[in-house]
Amino acid sequence: MITSDFEIFNDIDEPFFVANQKGEIIFQNISAQKFFGKLKNFSKIKHYFSIDSMACIISDRFDTSIIDLLFQSKENFHSICSYQTSSDEFRDLYVNASHLGDYVYIRFKDITQQIITQVNNEQYIQLQKKYEKLLEVSQRSEKLKETAQQHALQTALINRIFTKIRTSENITELIKSVISEVHELLGAYKTYFISLGKNYTVELVNSEEYNSDINRKIVLDDTAKTHLERQKIHISACLKESLDDIKTLRKSTQRVLIPISDGEKTIGAIIALTVQTSVVKANTELMETIAEQLTSAVIRTLLTDNIKKQNNKLKKTLKKLEETQLQLINSEKLASLGQLIAGVAHEINTQLGSINSNTEMIKKIIEKNLITENIEVLRNLNEIDREAVKRISTIVKSLKKFVRLDEAELQPADINKELDLTLLLVNHELKNKVTVHKDYAELPMINCYVNMLNQVFMNIIVNACHSIIDKGDIYISTRVENNMLIVSIRDTGCGISEQNKKKIFNVGFTTKGIGAGTGLGLAISQKIIDKHRGKISFNSEIGKGTEFKIEIPEK
Repeated sequence: MITSDFEIFNDIDEPFFVANQKGEIIFQNISAQKFFGKLKNFSKIKHYFSIDSMACIISDRFDTSIIDLLFQSKENFHSICSYQTSSDEFRDLYVNASHLGDYVYIRFKDITQQIITQVNNEQYIQLQKKYEKLLEVSQRSEKLKETAQQHALQTALINRIFTKIRTSENITELIKSVISEVHELLGAYKTYFISLGKNYTVELVNSEEYNSDINRKIVLDDTAKTHLERQKIHISACLKESLDDIKTLRKSTQRVLIPISDGEKTIGAIIALTVQTSVVKANTELMETIAEQLTSAVIRTLLTDNIKKQNNKLKKTLKKLEETQLQLINSEKLASLGQLIAGVAHEINTQLGSINSNTEMIKKIIEKNLITENIEVLRNLNEIDREAVKRISTIVKSLKKFVRLDEAELQPADINKELDLTLLLVNHELKNKVTVHKDYAELPMINCYVNMLNQVFMNIIVNACHSIIDKGDIYISTRVENNMLIVSIRDTGCGISEQNKKKIFNVGFTTKGIGAGTGLGLAISQKIIDKHRGKISFNSEIGKGTEFKIEIPEK
Protein backbone atom coordinates (compact mmCIF):
# COMPACT_ATOMS: atom_id res chain seq x y z
CA MET A 1 0.00 0.00 0.00
CA ILE A 2 1.35 3.43 -0.90
CA THR A 3 0.47 4.86 2.48
CA SER A 4 2.79 2.41 4.19
CA ASP A 5 5.66 3.72 2.08
CA PHE A 6 5.28 7.08 3.81
CA GLU A 7 4.99 5.81 7.41
CA ILE A 8 8.49 6.97 7.99
CA PHE A 9 7.17 10.56 7.96
CA ASN A 10 5.26 9.86 11.20
CA ASP A 11 8.55 10.32 12.98
CA ILE A 12 8.52 13.97 11.95
CA ASP A 13 7.03 16.02 14.79
CA GLU A 14 5.73 18.64 12.38
CA PRO A 15 2.66 18.42 10.07
CA PHE A 16 3.64 16.55 6.89
CA PHE A 17 1.53 15.78 3.81
CA VAL A 18 2.05 13.83 0.60
CA ALA A 19 -0.37 14.78 -2.18
CA ASN A 20 -0.73 14.05 -5.85
CA GLN A 21 -0.79 16.69 -8.57
CA LYS A 22 -4.61 16.90 -8.28
CA GLY A 23 -4.33 18.02 -4.66
CA GLU A 24 -5.60 14.80 -3.22
CA ILE A 25 -3.92 13.84 0.05
CA ILE A 26 -2.08 10.50 -0.22
CA PHE A 27 -0.55 10.62 3.23
CA GLN A 28 -1.00 12.75 6.39
CA ASN A 29 1.31 12.11 9.36
CA ILE A 30 0.16 12.03 12.98
CA SER A 31 1.34 15.62 13.70
CA ALA A 32 -0.72 16.87 10.73
CA GLN A 33 -3.78 15.01 11.97
CA LYS A 34 -3.38 16.57 15.40
CA PHE A 35 -2.93 20.03 13.97
CA PHE A 36 -5.42 20.06 11.04
CA GLY A 37 -7.60 16.99 11.72
CA LYS A 38 -8.00 14.07 9.25
CA LEU A 39 -8.20 15.40 5.70
CA LYS A 40 -8.79 13.89 2.25
CA ASN A 41 -7.89 17.09 0.47
CA PHE A 42 -7.03 20.67 1.32
CA SER A 43 -10.35 22.22 0.26
CA LYS A 44 -11.65 22.08 3.82
CA ILE A 45 -8.81 24.14 5.32
CA LYS A 46 -7.28 26.11 2.45
CA HIS A 47 -9.46 29.15 3.14
CA TYR A 48 -8.10 29.37 6.69
CA PHE A 49 -4.70 30.30 5.31
CA SER A 50 -3.75 33.93 4.65
CA ILE A 51 -1.17 34.49 1.97
CA ASP A 52 1.81 36.74 2.52
CA SER A 53 3.24 39.30 0.09
CA MET A 54 6.12 37.09 -1.02
CA ALA A 55 3.76 34.29 -2.00
CA CYS A 56 1.71 36.73 -4.03
CA ILE A 57 4.62 37.28 -6.37
CA ILE A 58 3.86 33.87 -7.90
CA SER A 59 0.22 34.81 -8.54
CA ASP A 60 -1.46 38.02 -9.62
CA ARG A 61 -4.44 37.17 -7.49
CA PHE A 62 -4.44 38.19 -3.85
CA ASP A 63 -7.44 35.97 -3.16
CA THR A 64 -5.54 32.80 -4.21
CA SER A 65 -4.98 30.36 -1.35
CA ILE A 66 -1.43 29.39 -0.55
CA ILE A 67 -2.53 25.70 -0.92
CA ASP A 68 -3.42 26.39 -4.56
CA LEU A 69 -0.05 28.03 -5.03
CA LEU A 70 1.69 24.87 -3.79
CA PHE A 71 0.29 23.00 -6.75
CA GLN A 72 0.28 25.82 -9.30
CA SER A 73 4.00 26.19 -8.82
CA LYS A 74 5.80 23.43 -10.72
CA GLU A 75 8.91 24.13 -8.73
CA ASN A 76 9.81 23.77 -5.12
CA PHE A 77 8.03 26.37 -3.09
CA HIS A 78 8.28 27.81 0.43
CA SER A 79 6.65 30.67 2.19
CA ILE A 80 5.29 31.92 5.52
CA CYS A 81 1.57 32.11 6.11
CA SER A 82 -0.97 32.53 8.88
CA TYR A 83 -3.47 29.85 9.76
CA GLN A 84 -6.72 30.39 11.68
CA THR A 85 -7.53 27.38 13.85
CA SER A 86 -11.02 26.22 14.80
CA SER A 87 -10.68 28.12 18.09
CA ASP A 88 -10.03 31.35 16.10
CA GLU A 89 -6.42 31.31 17.13
CA PHE A 90 -3.90 32.47 14.58
CA ARG A 91 -0.69 30.55 14.09
CA ASP A 92 2.29 31.51 12.01
CA LEU A 93 3.38 28.58 9.75
CA TYR A 94 6.38 28.01 7.57
CA VAL A 95 5.35 25.89 4.52
CA ASN A 96 7.72 24.02 2.23
CA ALA A 97 6.57 22.12 -0.88
CA SER A 98 8.85 19.86 -2.92
CA HIS A 99 7.81 18.37 -6.25
CA LEU A 100 9.26 14.85 -6.70
CA GLY A 101 7.85 12.74 -9.52
CA ASP A 102 4.09 12.45 -9.24
CA TYR A 103 3.94 13.68 -5.67
CA VAL A 104 4.14 16.92 -3.79
CA TYR A 105 5.69 16.69 -0.35
CA ILE A 106 4.31 19.42 1.90
CA ARG A 107 5.75 20.25 5.29
CA PHE A 108 4.38 22.80 7.78
CA LYS A 109 6.37 24.18 10.68
CA ASP A 110 4.77 26.17 13.50
CA ILE A 111 7.00 29.19 13.93
CA THR A 112 4.52 31.21 16.00
CA GLN A 113 6.66 31.19 19.13
CA GLN A 114 9.77 31.93 17.13
CA ILE A 115 8.13 34.94 15.54
CA ILE A 116 6.74 36.03 18.90
CA THR A 117 10.20 35.71 20.36
CA GLN A 118 11.68 37.60 17.43
CA VAL A 119 9.00 40.26 17.71
CA ASN A 120 9.50 40.39 21.45
CA ASN A 121 13.22 40.73 20.97
CA GLU A 122 12.71 43.48 18.46
CA GLN A 123 10.15 45.12 20.69
CA TYR A 124 12.49 44.73 23.64
CA ILE A 125 15.29 46.34 21.67
CA GLN A 126 12.94 49.11 20.60
CA LEU A 127 11.68 49.49 24.17
CA GLN A 128 15.25 49.49 25.40
CA LYS A 129 16.09 52.24 22.93
CA LYS A 130 12.95 54.14 23.95
CA TYR A 131 13.85 53.68 27.60
CA GLU A 132 17.35 54.97 26.97
CA LYS A 133 15.93 57.93 25.09
CA LEU A 134 13.38 58.54 27.86
CA LEU A 135 16.14 58.26 30.44
CA GLU A 136 18.22 60.73 28.47
CA VAL A 137 15.21 63.07 28.13
CA SER A 138 14.48 62.62 31.84
CA GLN A 139 18.05 63.49 32.75
CA ARG A 140 17.94 66.51 30.48
CA SER A 141 14.61 67.48 32.01
CA GLU A 142 16.05 67.21 35.48
CA LYS A 143 18.98 69.37 34.48
CA LEU A 144 16.60 71.85 32.84
CA LYS A 145 14.42 71.75 35.94
CA GLU A 146 17.41 72.42 38.18
CA THR A 147 18.57 75.18 35.83
CA ALA A 148 15.05 76.64 35.70
CA GLN A 149 14.84 76.58 39.49
CA GLN A 150 18.21 78.29 39.72
CA HIS A 151 17.13 80.83 37.12
CA ALA A 152 13.83 81.36 38.97
CA LEU A 153 15.70 81.99 42.21
CA GLN A 154 18.15 84.26 40.44
CA THR A 155 15.34 86.07 38.65
CA ALA A 156 13.50 86.62 41.95
CA LEU A 157 16.73 87.89 43.49
CA ILE A 158 17.45 90.13 40.50
CA ASN A 159 13.90 91.51 40.66
CA ARG A 160 14.35 92.28 44.35
CA ILE A 161 17.67 93.98 43.67
CA PHE A 162 16.35 96.03 40.77
CA THR A 163 13.17 96.93 42.70
CA LYS A 164 15.27 98.22 45.57
CA ILE A 165 17.53 100.04 43.12
CA ARG A 166 14.49 101.72 41.55
CA THR A 167 12.69 102.59 44.80
CA SER A 168 15.56 103.70 47.05
CA GLU A 169 15.36 107.43 47.71
CA ASN A 170 18.95 108.06 48.82
CA ILE A 171 22.34 106.57 48.07
CA THR A 172 22.93 105.13 51.57
CA GLU A 173 19.60 103.28 51.58
CA LEU A 174 20.28 102.08 48.03
CA ILE A 175 23.73 100.66 48.86
CA LYS A 176 22.47 98.99 52.07
CA SER A 177 19.77 97.19 50.09
CA VAL A 178 22.16 95.99 47.39
CA ILE A 179 24.76 94.84 49.94
CA SER A 180 22.15 92.54 51.49
CA GLU A 181 21.07 91.06 48.14
CA VAL A 182 24.62 90.60 46.78
CA HIS A 183 25.52 88.89 50.06
CA GLU A 184 22.73 86.34 49.45
CA LEU A 185 23.42 86.00 45.72
CA LEU A 186 27.07 85.04 46.19
CA GLY A 187 26.62 83.06 49.41
CA ALA A 188 29.13 85.43 50.96
CA TYR A 189 30.24 85.23 54.60
CA LYS A 190 30.99 88.98 54.65
CA THR A 191 29.89 91.90 52.47
CA TYR A 192 30.56 95.60 52.95
CA PHE A 193 30.87 98.96 51.18
CA ILE A 194 34.04 101.03 50.94
CA SER A 195 34.26 104.70 49.98
CA LEU A 196 37.01 105.73 47.59
CA GLY A 197 36.51 109.33 48.65
CA LYS A 198 37.54 108.34 52.16
CA ASN A 199 40.62 106.42 51.05
CA TYR A 200 39.07 102.91 50.83
CA THR A 201 37.36 103.12 54.22
CA VAL A 202 34.55 100.74 55.24
CA GLU A 203 31.29 102.67 55.63
CA LEU A 204 28.55 100.01 55.57
CA VAL A 205 28.47 96.30 56.50
CA ASN A 206 25.94 93.56 55.83
CA SER A 207 25.52 92.61 59.49
CA GLU A 208 25.89 94.19 62.95
CA GLU A 209 28.34 91.36 63.61
CA TYR A 210 30.88 93.33 61.57
CA ASN A 211 30.18 96.82 62.96
CA SER A 212 33.73 96.86 64.29
CA ASP A 213 34.92 96.98 60.65
CA ILE A 214 33.28 100.37 60.06
CA ASN A 215 35.89 103.12 59.50
CA ARG A 216 38.53 100.44 58.91
CA LYS A 217 40.79 101.11 55.93
CA ILE A 218 40.96 98.34 53.30
CA VAL A 219 44.26 97.72 51.55
CA LEU A 220 43.86 96.92 47.83
CA ASP A 221 46.54 95.93 45.35
CA ASP A 222 47.22 98.05 42.27
CA THR A 223 45.25 95.72 39.97
CA ALA A 224 42.12 96.00 42.12
CA LYS A 225 42.51 99.81 42.30
CA THR A 226 42.89 100.00 38.52
CA HIS A 227 39.73 97.93 37.99
CA LEU A 228 37.77 100.20 40.35
CA GLU A 229 39.06 103.37 38.70
CA ARG A 230 37.99 101.96 35.32
CA GLN A 231 34.62 100.95 36.81
CA LYS A 232 35.19 97.23 36.16
CA ILE A 233 34.30 94.28 38.39
CA HIS A 234 37.36 92.66 39.94
CA ILE A 235 37.44 89.03 41.17
CA SER A 236 40.53 87.60 42.84
CA ALA A 237 41.70 85.06 45.40
CA CYS A 238 42.09 86.71 48.78
CA LEU A 239 44.28 85.81 51.74
CA LYS A 240 44.14 89.14 53.54
CA GLU A 241 42.05 92.30 53.47
CA SER A 242 44.18 94.77 55.37
CA LEU A 243 47.43 95.04 57.21
CA ASP A 244 45.58 94.86 60.54
CA ASP A 245 43.30 91.93 59.65
CA ILE A 246 45.17 88.90 58.29
CA LYS A 247 43.10 85.72 57.86
CA THR A 248 44.52 82.42 56.68
CA LEU A 249 41.58 80.56 55.24
CA ARG A 250 41.07 76.79 54.95
CA LYS A 251 39.17 77.20 51.69
CA SER A 252 39.98 79.25 48.64
CA THR A 253 38.23 82.58 49.11
CA GLN A 254 37.05 84.84 46.32
CA ARG A 255 36.95 88.58 46.83
CA VAL A 256 34.47 90.29 44.50
CA LEU A 257 34.65 94.07 43.99
CA ILE A 258 31.58 95.69 42.42
CA PRO A 259 32.27 99.36 41.57
CA ILE A 260 29.71 102.11 42.15
CA SER A 261 30.01 105.19 39.95
CA ASP A 262 28.32 108.59 39.81
CA GLY A 263 28.56 108.49 36.01
CA GLU A 264 31.98 110.13 35.85
CA LYS A 265 34.15 108.59 38.54
CA THR A 266 34.02 105.61 40.93
CA ILE A 267 32.75 106.74 44.33
CA GLY A 268 33.03 103.37 46.08
CA ALA A 269 32.64 99.61 45.81
CA ILE A 270 30.67 96.73 47.30
CA ILE A 271 33.07 93.97 48.39
CA ALA A 272 31.85 90.41 48.97
CA LEU A 273 33.97 87.57 50.41
CA THR A 274 32.81 84.05 49.55
CA VAL A 275 34.14 80.50 49.32
CA GLN A 276 31.55 79.57 46.65
CA THR A 277 33.81 80.00 43.63
CA SER A 278 31.40 78.38 41.18
CA VAL A 279 28.60 80.75 42.24
CA VAL A 280 30.83 83.74 41.58
CA LYS A 281 31.74 82.41 38.14
CA ALA A 282 28.09 81.70 37.27
CA ASN A 283 26.96 85.20 38.26
CA THR A 284 29.71 87.35 36.78
CA GLU A 285 27.48 88.80 34.05
CA LEU A 286 24.71 89.40 36.58
CA MET A 287 27.07 91.33 38.83
CA GLU A 288 28.13 93.47 35.87
CA THR A 289 24.46 94.24 35.28
CA ILE A 290 24.03 95.09 38.97
CA ALA A 291 27.02 97.45 38.75
CA GLU A 292 25.49 99.20 35.70
CA GLN A 293 22.10 99.47 37.41
CA LEU A 294 23.74 100.81 40.56
CA THR A 295 25.53 103.48 38.56
CA SER A 296 22.27 104.48 36.88
CA ALA A 297 20.50 104.57 40.26
CA VAL A 298 23.25 106.68 41.83
CA ILE A 299 23.11 109.13 38.92
CA ARG A 300 19.31 109.25 39.20
CA THR A 301 19.48 109.76 42.98
CA LEU A 302 22.08 112.52 42.65
CA LEU A 303 19.98 114.19 39.95
CA THR A 304 16.87 113.88 42.13
CA ASP A 305 18.70 115.43 45.08
CA ASN A 306 20.00 118.17 42.82
CA ILE A 307 16.52 118.76 41.40
CA LYS A 308 15.09 118.97 44.93
CA LYS A 309 17.75 121.52 45.87
CA GLN A 310 17.11 123.47 42.68
CA ASN A 311 13.36 123.30 43.31
CA ASN A 312 13.86 124.69 46.80
CA LYS A 313 16.01 127.47 45.38
CA LEU A 314 13.41 128.13 42.68
CA LYS A 315 10.64 128.24 45.29
CA LYS A 316 12.60 130.80 47.28
CA THR A 317 13.38 132.75 44.10
CA LEU A 318 9.72 132.56 43.04
CA LYS A 319 8.65 133.84 46.42
CA LYS A 320 11.09 136.73 46.10
CA LEU A 321 9.84 137.37 42.56
CA GLU A 322 6.25 137.39 43.77
CA GLU A 323 7.20 139.83 46.50
CA THR A 324 9.09 141.93 43.96
CA GLN A 325 6.15 141.73 41.56
CA LEU A 326 3.79 142.92 44.28
CA GLN A 327 6.22 145.73 45.05
CA LEU A 328 6.32 146.64 41.35
CA ILE A 329 2.53 146.60 41.18
CA ASN A 330 2.34 148.83 44.26
CA SER A 331 5.10 151.04 42.83
CA GLU A 332 3.21 151.37 39.57
CA LYS A 333 0.04 152.08 41.53
CA LEU A 334 1.84 154.77 43.48
CA ALA A 335 3.18 156.16 40.22
CA SER A 336 -0.36 156.12 38.83
CA LEU A 337 -1.53 157.86 41.97
CA GLY A 338 1.03 160.54 41.34
CA GLN A 339 -0.50 161.07 37.90
CA LEU A 340 -4.00 161.05 39.39
CA ILE A 341 -3.26 163.48 42.19
CA ALA A 342 -3.04 166.51 39.94
CA GLY A 343 -6.30 165.66 38.22
CA VAL A 344 -8.09 164.74 41.44
CA ALA A 345 -6.74 167.87 43.15
CA HIS A 346 -8.04 169.95 40.24
CA GLU A 347 -11.46 168.26 40.53
CA ILE A 348 -11.60 168.88 44.25
CA ASN A 349 -10.33 172.47 43.92
CA THR A 350 -12.99 173.18 41.32
CA GLN A 351 -15.70 171.99 43.70
CA LEU A 352 -14.13 173.83 46.63
CA GLY A 353 -13.91 177.01 44.50
CA SER A 354 -17.62 176.72 43.80
CA ILE A 355 -18.34 176.25 47.50
CA ASN A 356 -16.11 179.22 48.48
CA SER A 357 -17.79 181.43 45.90
CA ASN A 358 -21.23 180.45 47.16
CA THR A 359 -20.13 180.99 50.75
CA GLU A 360 -19.01 184.57 49.96
CA MET A 361 -22.31 185.30 48.23
CA ILE A 362 -24.30 183.90 51.17
CA LYS A 363 -22.18 185.99 53.56
CA LYS A 364 -22.99 189.21 51.69
CA ILE A 365 -26.70 188.36 51.62
CA ILE A 366 -26.65 187.76 55.38
CA GLU A 367 -24.65 190.95 56.06
CA LYS A 368 -27.13 193.07 54.05
CA ASN A 369 -30.09 191.29 55.63
CA LEU A 370 -31.44 190.27 52.23
CA ILE A 371 -32.24 186.65 53.16
CA THR A 372 -35.97 186.82 52.60
CA GLU A 373 -35.67 188.44 49.18
CA ASN A 374 -32.98 185.90 48.09
CA ILE A 375 -34.41 182.73 49.57
CA GLU A 376 -34.55 180.97 46.15
CA VAL A 377 -30.97 181.99 45.37
CA LEU A 378 -29.87 180.56 48.70
CA ARG A 379 -31.63 177.31 47.91
CA ASN A 380 -29.84 177.06 44.54
CA LEU A 381 -26.52 177.86 46.15
CA ASN A 382 -27.15 175.22 48.79
CA GLU A 383 -27.99 172.62 46.14
CA ILE A 384 -24.81 173.49 44.24
CA ASP A 385 -22.80 173.14 47.44
CA ARG A 386 -24.40 169.80 48.24
CA GLU A 387 -23.56 168.48 44.78
CA ALA A 388 -20.01 169.78 45.10
CA VAL A 389 -19.57 168.11 48.50
CA LYS A 390 -21.10 164.89 47.12
CA ARG A 391 -18.71 165.03 44.18
CA ILE A 392 -15.75 165.53 46.49
CA SER A 393 -16.92 162.66 48.68
CA THR A 394 -17.30 160.35 45.67
CA ILE A 395 -13.83 161.25 44.39
CA VAL A 396 -12.27 160.64 47.79
CA LYS A 397 -14.08 157.30 48.21
CA SER A 398 -13.02 156.20 44.70
CA LEU A 399 -9.47 157.22 45.42
CA LYS A 400 -9.53 155.22 48.67
CA LYS A 401 -10.80 152.15 46.79
CA PHE A 402 -8.11 152.53 44.17
CA VAL A 403 -5.42 152.79 46.85
CA ARG A 404 -6.36 149.34 48.32
CA LEU A 405 -2.73 148.17 48.33
CA ASP A 406 -3.31 145.66 51.13
CA GLU A 407 -6.16 143.79 49.42
CA ALA A 408 -4.30 140.73 48.13
CA GLU A 409 -7.09 138.17 48.54
CA LEU A 410 -9.62 137.04 45.98
CA GLN A 411 -13.04 138.64 46.46
CA PRO A 412 -16.26 138.89 44.44
CA ALA A 413 -16.61 141.97 42.26
CA ASP A 414 -18.91 143.54 39.66
CA ILE A 415 -16.58 144.40 36.77
CA ASN A 416 -19.04 146.95 35.32
CA LYS A 417 -18.93 148.92 38.60
CA GLU A 418 -15.15 148.66 38.76
CA LEU A 419 -14.89 150.11 35.23
CA ASP A 420 -17.14 153.01 36.27
CA LEU A 421 -14.95 153.59 39.34
CA THR A 422 -11.86 153.77 37.12
CA LEU A 423 -13.60 156.17 34.71
CA LEU A 424 -14.51 158.43 37.63
CA LEU A 425 -10.89 158.59 38.79
CA VAL A 426 -9.53 159.43 35.32
CA ASN A 427 -12.32 161.87 34.53
CA HIS A 428 -9.85 164.77 34.45
CA GLU A 429 -8.06 162.95 31.56
CA LEU A 430 -11.33 162.53 29.66
CA LYS A 431 -13.33 165.74 29.94
CA ASN A 432 -13.31 168.21 27.11
CA LYS A 433 -11.28 165.67 25.08
CA VAL A 434 -12.73 162.15 25.05
CA THR A 435 -16.26 160.87 24.78
CA VAL A 436 -16.73 157.48 26.51
CA HIS A 437 -19.25 155.03 25.01
CA LYS A 438 -20.27 152.19 27.32
CA ASP A 439 -21.88 148.92 26.23
CA TYR A 440 -22.11 146.79 29.38
CA ALA A 441 -23.72 143.38 29.39
CA GLU A 442 -25.21 141.86 32.52
CA LEU A 443 -22.25 140.17 34.17
CA PRO A 444 -21.98 137.60 36.97
CA MET A 445 -19.92 138.43 40.04
CA ILE A 446 -16.44 136.98 39.67
CA ASN A 447 -13.73 136.27 42.23
CA CYS A 448 -10.73 138.47 41.45
CA TYR A 449 -8.04 140.74 42.82
CA VAL A 450 -10.17 143.88 42.45
CA ASN A 451 -7.52 146.52 43.05
CA MET A 452 -5.21 144.83 40.52
CA LEU A 453 -7.90 144.75 37.82
CA ASN A 454 -8.66 148.44 38.44
CA GLN A 455 -4.97 149.09 37.85
CA VAL A 456 -5.19 147.29 34.49
CA PHE A 457 -8.33 149.23 33.43
CA MET A 458 -6.75 152.53 34.44
CA ASN A 459 -3.48 151.84 32.59
CA ILE A 460 -5.33 151.02 29.36
CA ILE A 461 -7.84 153.93 29.60
CA VAL A 462 -5.14 156.50 30.45
CA ASN A 463 -2.96 155.24 27.58
CA ALA A 464 -6.00 155.49 25.29
CA CYS A 465 -6.55 159.11 26.38
CA HIS A 466 -2.91 159.96 25.75
CA SER A 467 -3.07 158.40 22.27
CA ILE A 468 -5.90 160.80 21.27
CA ILE A 469 -4.32 164.04 20.00
CA ASP A 470 -7.25 166.49 19.96
CA LYS A 471 -10.61 164.88 20.49
CA GLY A 472 -11.77 161.31 20.15
CA ASP A 473 -13.76 158.42 21.51
CA ILE A 474 -13.24 155.46 23.80
CA TYR A 475 -15.57 152.46 23.49
CA ILE A 476 -15.85 150.13 26.49
CA SER A 477 -17.88 146.91 26.28
CA THR A 478 -18.32 143.85 28.48
CA ARG A 479 -19.76 140.42 27.72
CA VAL A 480 -19.52 136.69 28.57
CA GLU A 481 -18.49 134.12 25.93
CA ASN A 482 -17.63 130.44 26.51
CA ASN A 483 -17.36 130.92 30.29
CA MET A 484 -14.96 133.82 29.80
CA LEU A 485 -15.70 137.38 30.93
CA ILE A 486 -14.46 139.74 28.20
CA VAL A 487 -13.67 143.45 28.57
CA SER A 488 -12.95 145.39 25.37
CA ILE A 489 -11.47 148.93 25.45
CA ARG A 490 -11.11 150.57 22.03
CA ASP A 491 -9.89 154.11 21.24
CA THR A 492 -9.69 156.28 18.14
CA GLY A 493 -6.13 157.38 18.91
CA CYS A 494 -2.96 157.35 16.87
CA GLY A 495 -2.39 153.57 17.06
CA ILE A 496 0.77 151.56 17.71
CA SER A 497 3.55 151.21 15.17
CA GLU A 498 4.65 147.77 13.95
CA GLN A 499 8.08 148.12 15.53
CA ASN A 500 6.52 148.85 18.95
CA LYS A 501 3.86 146.13 18.90
CA LYS A 502 6.33 143.47 20.09
CA LYS A 503 7.64 145.71 22.87
CA ILE A 504 4.58 147.14 24.60
CA PHE A 505 4.43 144.40 27.25
CA ASN A 506 8.19 144.64 27.94
CA VAL A 507 9.24 146.01 31.31
CA GLY A 508 10.60 149.55 30.96
CA PHE A 509 9.25 150.20 27.47
CA THR A 510 7.39 153.50 27.03
CA THR A 511 6.69 155.88 24.16
CA LYS A 512 6.15 158.76 26.57
CA GLY A 513 8.82 161.29 27.36
CA ILE A 514 11.34 161.05 30.17
CA GLY A 515 9.55 161.37 33.51
CA ALA A 516 6.13 160.98 31.86
CA GLY A 517 5.95 157.18 32.02
CA THR A 518 7.47 154.33 34.04
CA GLY A 519 7.33 151.66 31.31
CA LEU A 520 5.73 149.28 33.84
CA GLY A 521 2.01 149.82 33.16
CA LEU A 522 1.30 147.25 30.44
CA ALA A 523 4.00 144.83 31.63
CA ILE A 524 2.37 144.71 35.07
CA SER A 525 -1.09 144.58 33.48
CA GLN A 526 -0.09 141.41 31.64
CA LYS A 527 1.21 139.85 34.88
CA ILE A 528 -2.03 140.73 36.66
CA ILE A 529 -4.16 139.10 33.95
CA ASP A 530 -1.87 136.03 34.02
CA LYS A 531 -2.45 135.86 37.77
CA HIS A 532 -6.19 135.65 37.00
CA ARG A 533 -5.50 132.75 34.53
CA GLY A 534 -6.68 135.09 31.81
CA LYS A 535 -5.37 136.63 28.62
CA ILE A 536 -4.71 140.18 27.38
CA SER A 537 -4.32 140.95 23.66
CA PHE A 538 -4.62 143.92 21.31
CA ASN A 539 -5.14 145.02 17.73
CA SER A 540 -3.89 148.33 16.46
CA GLU A 541 -3.63 150.29 13.24
CA ILE A 542 -1.70 153.51 12.78
CA GLY A 543 -4.07 156.49 12.49
CA LYS A 544 -7.19 154.47 13.37
CA GLY A 545 -6.68 153.46 16.99
CA THR A 546 -6.14 150.48 19.28
CA GLU A 547 -8.37 147.89 20.92
CA PHE A 548 -7.34 145.93 24.03
CA LYS A 549 -9.19 142.73 24.84
CA ILE A 550 -9.09 141.26 28.37
CA GLU A 551 -10.39 137.71 28.96
CA ILE A 552 -10.89 136.32 32.47
CA PRO A 553 -12.42 132.93 33.43
CA GLU A 554 -15.79 133.20 35.19
CA LYS A 555 -14.63 130.72 37.84
